[in-house]
Amino acid sequence: MALIPRASSDYLDAYSTHYDSYKAAADLGLKEVQKILDTLPFSVHLVTARAKDENSVRRKLRRKRYEKPSTQLTDLIGIRVITYYSDEVDQVADLLKQHFRINKKMSEDKRVRFADNQFGYRSVHLIAKLASGLLDSPSAHILKTKWFEIQIRSILDHAWAEIEHEVVYKSDLIDRQRFSRRFAAISGTL
Repeated sequence: MALIPRASSDYLDAYSTHYDSYKAAADLGLKEVQKILDTLPFSVHLVTARAKDENSVRRKLRRKRYEKPSTQLTDLIGIRVITYYSDEVDQVADLLKQHFRINKKMSEDKRVRFADNQFGYRSVHLIAKLASGLLDSPSAHILKTKWFEIQIRSILDHAWAEIEHEVVYKSDLIDRQRFSRRFAAISGTL
């Protein structure tokens, strides 16, 4: 089992100590996003939030080998918005950009990597912080001072992402390229 650098180990220890605060912050972030999305002229399929569990953080720190995990790890809190249709993703992203501070450099529209006839993971990832004037609670402090991730995608893109993440990204399969090709073909069918 690969060890993680000392800075990552210390960071993981601190995160573990404050995990309950991150869970509370994720719940608060979920409520804030839901409140904002209630102003849309359409309904979204699902909004979820989570604080990344300690084992997932450890695996990511091993895999990424961050030198400064406190600034490089931006998904300790993740909020996911699933729309019914792909054309609603941009509307949701635009609305959330109006209400949160967005790190444009770290945010990414992963849909642009593919042409219309290509297949793969499609999602908008906003790296965000809660605006300073909003909410006053210990949980809100985390959302104001730490970057967190908001993923926005359609329900079909979400189905694909869940399959790909569990089978390709998280597994220890040796022949990832072969399995990635097979899942790309399944994505085309979807």
